[in-house]
Amino acid sequence: MLSTIALDTQVIQPGLCTGCGACQGLCPYWGSVDGRTVCFFDCERHDGRCQRFCPRMPVDLESLRKQFFPSEDILPEIGPFRGLYLTRAADESIRAHAQHGGTMTALVELAMKEGFIDAAVLTRSQGGLDPEGVLAASPEEVRSCKGSSFQVPPTLAVLNQALKEDRYKKIGVVGTPCKTLAVHKRRATITTPRTSGWSSASSAAGAWIGTASTTWPCPIATRICCAIWIFLPASSIPWSLPNTGEPCL
Repeated sequence: MLSTIALDTQVIQPGLCTGCGACQGLCPYWGSVDGRTVCFFDCERHDGRCQRFCPRMPVDLESLRKQFFPSEDILPEIGPFRGLYLTRAADESIRAHAQHGGTMTALVELAMKEGFIDAAVLTRSQGGLDPEGVLAASPEEVRSCKGSSFQVPPTLAVLNQALKEDRYKKIGVVGTPCKTLAVHKRRATITTPRTSGWSSASSAAGAWIGTASTTWPCPIATRICCAIWIFLPASSIPWSLPNTGEPCL
């Protein structure tokens, strides 16, 4: 079955598409129209990258965990992690405009300052009505993406385009679990720099962003709003934080 037909019949038509953008920016066949993922016309590939990277296509999560995380870091109930922390940004100017303490804004700024990343793929909420994926390469651009967006733009299309342009060697990604899963699927299927769009992938770091609910004490509630960042390509990153690698609920 052609990749475009497989995605359309198994993901788009059943309403399983999350709009992450993993299939977009790789070729001219996929795009986004009015917030919906659209196939403009079929290609001739039977195992295209769009099909392989999509977080809603079948995936062996156990195999991905074993490939990217030490077994001692995996807790079956929540996935791989190194530690759980309650945090907020120390900078008051970040906290003043943040959604939940500005942790991710502060971490991405720090990653840039310390040279862990050159740029970051983020979501700019634009008031929450029309969010967009952006490639931020400065602290000012990072802060322009502060706050949460409860709509899902095709942010990974920005990552795909950035990797094709090859302007930055170490790119961070902030996204929901479905986007994180798509990135890990891409890391697991890297072929060559020329065909895959990047050379090598390094360690991943992430943070759960959310608050406990007193009216809905469900242990999976904290998975609904989270953020992950991935560093590309491999570099000397001396630490790692939690990363569930799970698909969206």
